[in-house]
Amino acid sequence: MELFGADVTPWVSARALRIIFEPQPTSPTLNNPIDTAELHNEDRITALAGTVVKCMPNVTRMHVVGANASSGRHTFVNAVSRAYANQYVLFEGSLSALAPTPTLSSTLTALSVDFNCSGTLLPHICSESLRYLHMTEIPSDDIWQKFGCADLADTDIWFNDLERLTLVYQTKGADRSPIINSEIDVQIHFPQLRQLSIENCPADSPLLRAKTSSMLKYVHITDRSGKIEPAAM
Repeated sequence: MELFGADVTPWVSARALRIIFEPQPTSPTLNNPIDTAELHNEDRITALAGTVVKCMPNVTRMHVVGANASSGRHTFVNAVSRAYANQYVLFEGSLSALAPTPTLSSTLTALSVDFNCSGTLLPHICSESLRYLHMTEIPSDDIWQKFGCADLADTDIWFNDLERLTLVYQTKGADRSPIINSEIDVQIHFPQLRQLSIENCPADSPLLRAKTSSMLKYVHITDRSGKIEPAAM
């Protein structure tokens, strides 16, 4: 099957999609149809993304690497991600790949996202379905209202099934716009959490007063000056 050809045979049994881009060449070549299409227009790139979705309509697990290297790659991944947003079980990649999606599927159980992008909003995520959450390069602690209830005024955020949480904040204070513009204080609940790891944790993070249970067996927290003892929670 020629993926970017006219004739596409659907892979209806495919559930996982890995999009891994090689480092951007100094000049686009025919070996990379997405970078080549960028020389023409976004409609061409969006059409390529549509071909992928048509070929694999039942994808629930997606892993993206290297999408920020060019605007063409970014456009392509955004289009694919938007198509699968309502059926995700797992997503791994940069926050920019989720940018066009206001809400992720309530079936999402595993999320690994890198915030290493500028001016991108975190979509609303159903916290109650997550079992694994990994986030890196977090610019601020305003992210938590994007989880849980769709009502951003809700001050209680429940991660009912979350078992593993790994967070890495930026080493310096956030110099980017907040993920959301709000100063509402939240209370976070982790009734099933077993492992917690936080690096460069802000001193006033709501995570330090989160409600956990006796199931929590591993805690590792550091702030920007040294380790915070687990008892700080």
